Amino acid sequence: MNRLTVLLLLLVPLLTAVSDRVRADADGPDYFSVIDVAPDDTLNMRPGPSAHYPKIGELPHDADGVANLGCIGGLTFEEWLDASEEAREANQSKVWCLVGYDREVGWVPSRYLTEGTHTDGFRAGDVLANLPGSEWRATRTDKGSVDGEWTVRFGSDGRLSGNGGCNQLVGSFERNWDEITIGPIASTRKLCAEHIMKTESKFIEMLEKAAFVSAHHLILVLLSADSEILAQLARTDWD
Repeated sequence: MNRLTVLLLLLVPLLTAVSDRVRADADGPDYFSVIDVAPDDTLNMRPGPSAHYPKIGELPHDADGVANLGCIGGLTFEEWLDASEEAREANQSKVWCLVGYDREVGWVPSRYLTEGTHTDGFRAGDVLANLPGSEWRATRTDKGSVDGEWTVRFGSDGRLSGNGGCNQLVGSFERNWDEITIGPIASTRKLCAEHIMKTESKFIEMLEKAAFVSAHHLILVLLSADSEILAQLARTDWD
């Protein structure tokens, strides 16, 4: 995946190619509806844009107001316009969309999405333009819910601070639109139980691995350079 494709994931949703039923204008729909899922089934959400990733959540078969956070894969928009119906059908299985619903974020195949209503089913608030001054607590990783108290605060001076469950963390961060660079991160040298030290190391690794960020007023998601969700965080300083 080249750099431009990754940037389009979060900067210009759906400017990259989408399936026939998801195709919209250059800005794409703000919200999706789920289609073609049986009433007794759900649409799995995954931490990365592939069925090879484990399930981390699910969308109801009739979910509406599913926030469009961007799609990747498949044909470009210009290629889609020139493609045959057969090529468009084949393209449907290659496009994945990052979506938000009921304050959970994950990847789903675009072939199960269509343009929805303007009802906000994400409930995460507006897009957050500025991170400085905000405080967050990690609620989930690509492996599931967080077992511990992982926190992070973005300072107005470009400094990051937080807690990994045992030690205090400090470092730097730089955000440029939806790109983010965090670290290197240093920590105090307190010793805790072995399992806490391991999870703390994992949290630090996730922060330093972050390449992209999707930020709303209540929910923040850090993604790797490969578009994999590293961690989802909930805001703790809002009122």
